[in-house]
Amino acid sequence: MFRSQHMRYPEKKAEGSPPRGIRRSMTGDDAPARDLGPPRLAFVKPTCEGGALRAELPFYAEAYEGGPGPTGLLLRATDRLPVGREVRVFIHDFPRWRGFKGQVRWSRPDAQRAGYRFLGCTAVYVDDDQPQAPTCGDARGPYPADLEFFQRLPFFSGLRREAICPFLNCVRRRALRAGDCFIRQGEEGDVCYIVQRGVCRIVLEKNGELRPVGIIGEQEFVGEMALLTGEPRSAHAEAQTDMVLWGIPRDEFEALIQVDPEVAAFLTEIVAERFAGRKITADRRIGDFVITDVVGKGAFAIVYKGHPVGRQQPVAIKMLRHDIAMQPEFIASFRREASLIAALKHENIVRVLGVEERFRTVFIIMEWLEGRTLRGLLDDARRLSAREAASILTQVCRALAHAHGRAVIHQDVNPANIFLLPDGKVKLLDFGMAGPCGSPGRMTGTPHYMAPEQVQCLPVDERTDVYALGVTAFEMVCGRRPFEEGNAFKVMSAQVERGIPDPGRVVPGLCPILRDFILKACRRDPEERPPGATRLLELLEQPSDLPL
Repeated sequence: MFRSQHMRYPEKKAEGSPPRGIRRSMTGDDAPARDLGPPRLAFVKPTCEGGALRAELPFYAEAYEGGPGPTGLLLRATDRLPVGREVRVFIHDFPRWRGFKGQVRWSRPDAQRAGYRFLGCTAVYVDDDQPQAPTCGDARGPYPADLEFFQRLPFFSGLRREAICPFLNCVRRRALRAGDCFIRQGEEGDVCYIVQRGVCRIVLEKNGELRPVGIIGEQEFVGEMALLTGEPRSAHAEAQTDMVLWGIPRDEFEALIQVDPEVAAFLTEIVAERFAGRKITADRRIGDFVITDVVGKGAFAIVYKGHPVGRQQPVAIKMLRHDIAMQPEFIASFRREASLIAALKHENIVRVLGVEERFRTVFIIMEWLEGRTLRGLLDDARRLSAREAASILTQVCRALAHAHGRAVIHQDVNPANIFLLPDGKVKLLDFGMAGPCGSPGRMTGTPHYMAPEQVQCLPVDERTDVYALGVTAFEMVCGRRPFEEGNAFKVMSAQVERGIPDPGRVVPGLCPILRDFILKACRRDPEERPPGATRLLELLEQPSDLPL
């Protein structure tokens, strides 16, 4: 997250103005930019003349070397300290905190990150003692001694470096005595809490009766729906012991997302925690369906198992991650395309039963499938026989022909999205990246299977899926992918610059029909490929005795 290498400790103050080497990154002028390097975490306490503490709250900032003079500090922060303000700055040099005192000499907006400023401070090294938190009072932010608690939270370790300071500046401490009721059923939900110490009891008030329904302990969330829906509280929360909580106000969290959209990933962790099965009071209902188990997690989504309310017929429920679902351009596009995807009804396409927007993200409800993916089969078997490959390819072609007939382009055909049922039937999965024919270029898909036009962000059409299926067919019969360059960038460069190897040379004696299928499907120029899956299907259905 933040670097912790040794840094020099200045012995005297030096004044100055923004160094020429960093002016461009701050103001956007024509001065040559200088790489500031990775920052370190800093805890900043504003002071008055003479060292007396001011009333304003301390805050966290990113610290760089390169402030006024040869021994200064450069801080990047959202707080606007006036020029001349004296400060104490504590730099996290794990496991210690290095203490400095100094003064703000200049302040400039950060041209690269909206809402941030660079503060140039003189600095004098003082000691290695970390600042002590006040012994009384609430509504303060976390001090360095509290940081260890946050570092133990699973979601915190997943935050991007740029989001750590804004998050720490957002939370506020709250201390409770045993018996205090800090959440009341029916009241507006405007704060989510994380329990640092102690336990609380969740009590449901129904028909005039109070019913204890659960216990919440350390490192767990309380009132998390405040950040997800803002709906009235669904139960009371009462401290059973003395407690220390950290509150995340909804309005400040909303502002934080505007500054650092990556923080929206935090909401995914909250919802995932809610569906993990540990909370008795968790509302796992998504429209007419109820979530029961976690099936798997990926870069774009988390997949759950569930069932319709009142019935036990299993379904799959895919939850898109919040940092994707909360992008305005994405959600607008998804709503337009969801109706296209839901209209696809074919025996070789997984059925979409519904789309729900809840908890500030999107849930896609699909039929539940028993079996395995083609990816799993290839990982085990390495190569398939010509007959096995032809059977799978034929069914995928039929699925794509149905989608293409409705002007829907899958855009992510690959072995992980081809599902094999025990009876031999094949289902094409995951139309989450699908779009209409002629969609403007965007780099979507799985690198090893992306057509050259996808890599180049050119418009896509049916031939984009044809290429991806050709690469999949190559892997099925050759036991490897056409390009194994080591990293995604090199693979995508190869797809644009080179044709695939002849599969007949990789596998001597390969069935001519499959060889012809692969070579025609994987032409770099879309104009030289078959125009769609229907033509591919005709190639496979030629009379031939396929070898076993």
